Amino acid sequence: MDGNRRVAACYYILNSDEFDSEQKQRVEYVHVWQLTEYATEDERNAVVVALNFEPDCKQDWPEYVKARKVYAEWQAMLAAEPRTPGPQRQAALKRELSVRFALGPDTAVVNRYLKMVDWATEFELYQINQNNRDTYEVKHRANRYFQYFDELAKGTRPGGVAYALEQDEAFKHLVFDLLFDGKFRNWRQIRELKFIYENEEAREALGRARKESDAEIAEEHLENAMALARNQRAEMREIGANTRIEAFVKWLEDLPVKSFRDAIRPEKPSPFAESVEASGNPCRDDPK
Repeated sequence: MDGNRRVAACYYILNSDEFDSEQKQRVEYVHVWQLTEYATEDERNAVVVALNFEPDCKQDWPEYVKARKVYAEWQAMLAAEPRTPGPQRQAALKRELSVRFALGPDTAVVNRYLKMVDWATEFELYQINQNNRDTYEVKHRANRYFQYFDELAKGTRPGGVAYALEQDEAFKHLVFDLLFDGKFRNWRQIRELKFIYENEEAREALGRARKESDAEIAEEHLENAMALARNQRAEMREIGANTRIEAFVKWLEDLPVKSFRDAIRPEKPSPFAESVEASGNPCRDDPK
């Protein structure tokens, strides 16, 4: 159930010439907590959760292990339902799942884990079925870069990373290949994908990064893709600002002069206007 790494370490020491007899004697026995034969599956799972999800004085499980265990339990819960659960029932099940894995009543972590595993699974299926890669190598890469699936899953509405990837299968596979080859270096590069998607020149640079075997040159292509996308965004913002200014100027030009007197009123008089009205002399040399 738990402690397989400790058992493996003991076997290694006992069967190795690197250690003396005293050291081997110390690992002949491993102290364990043993359940009775009457223990239920829920009780067994509770032990695993307590040892690996709740805080303890040892190295935590990697997040991909926790996420996959939560995901497997979620699938089991859905399978046990007599019919496909609606949104309210799913929310209740997720709260139950979150509490069961010592994640608290808030389901944010559960939702995050489920999305990450969904994306990791799609990544694995693509690499295995379409690229004919070795199954274990693919799963190893998915675990190694598991945190990136959190970023890929964000933004399901227009303008988000997940939305951009779902709109174009070829673009998604391009990203999956870059991820498999370890060509993404940081979160920023993942977040820029939503802008690269809309820029054909930037996408071509991303494609060159996929084909490039030299890591440094691939990184240059990747940074170039992001630079092209950023430049386009800056140009669009400038065009947008100019368009708004031009529309405002046209509105002013078309507005009758008398409207400035009769229709346009300031929301709140300025202190300067009040001082001028009080003095009757707008040209006097006064700091006010």
